[in-house]
Amino acid sequence: MAKRNGTHRFRPYRGQPYFVSEFGGIRWNPAVEKNSTSWGYGEDPKTLEEFYRRFEGLCRVLLEQPRMFGYCYTQLTDVYQEQNGIFCFDRTSKFDLKRLREIQQRMAAIEQEGDEITKWGGVVRTEGDAPKDQSWRSPLISHQLA
Repeated sequence: MAKRNGTHRFRPYRGQPYFVSEFGGIRWNPAVEKNSTSWGYGEDPKTLEEFYRRFEGLCRVLLEQPRMFGYCYTQLTDVYQEQNGIFCFDRTSKFDLKRLREIQQRMAAIEQEGDEITKWGGVVRTEGDAPKDQSWRSPLISHQLA
């Protein structure tokens, strides 16, 4: 463990919920030549359907993790050197956004644990004991459980 001023900077992982700050990065932009200098992570999907399958698989793996409470896809838009955005450089959409949303709508494993997640303090119950609402809040996320 790294130390700062003689004290540990990081606490050991003890099962607390975590946030995945970057995942995805799948290169997809048929308008860009394959041998250009732009890139994404992994091999390029050969078809749009392959992109959707890969995106769904990545989301599924994250949503199945019982302690993962949020994630951030990389990246929102293409940039000069990377063609792995959900939107093109000019902010036009490359994908069916409804389909991308549907892929992410399944309940996450952490949501299925109910009150168990409140013990970590970062995610707290906000609407009393109203079971039909089950509102939760966090400094990082705000989400309505289905």
